[in-house]
Amino acid sequence: MARIITTEKERDALPAGTIVYSADGTVACRHSSGAGVVFGVGHPFPWDRLPLPLCVMPLPSRSAPEIVCVCGSTRFHTEQDEVNRILTLHGAIVLGCGVFGHDGDPITDADKQRLDDLHKRKIDMADRVVVVAPGGYIGESTKSEIAYAGEHYTPVEIWDWEPEAAGQVPLIGMDAG
Repeated sequence: MARIITTEKERDALPAGTIVYSADGTVACRHSSGAGVVFGVGHPFPWDRLPLPLCVMPLPSRSAPEIVCVCGSTRFHTEQDEVNRILTLHGAIVLGCGVFGHDGDPITDADKQRLDDLHKRKIDMADRVVVVAPGGYIGESTKSEIAYAGEHYTPVEIWDWEPEAAGQVPLIGMDAG
């Protein structure tokens, strides 16, 4: 579970090397006692100017596998299975859909609501979310899961790809070997 920093005292006590995701979407690393570096910018900034709350990003550890929640329309059953396979082979614990309503699994409206709520609990358990979005398609349920992950400071990656391009899937934060 991600650690959320809500006070200036907690933010200022973070050690050098800590990576955080801020309320305004900035990803930064604590550089020294009074400075940090924003990823993609590269120059130091005053650490105390980073807006709260902050989510401390967990660093991958060989002793604790990364937990990834796979989201996306249930019409992409095959693609989600392939992403699950790839992430599993690279050492992740994968949480995903168990019922695919848009792929023929019969469900009621009440089932759909329960499954949507259950998937958000899976997001709560995850270190990051991978959205499977072939052709860029993101439906309403998936949009709500992306919003939920953002509200809870869980990083979200959108994978717009087809299974036949599996060798091109980004394995951000994972050992590709």
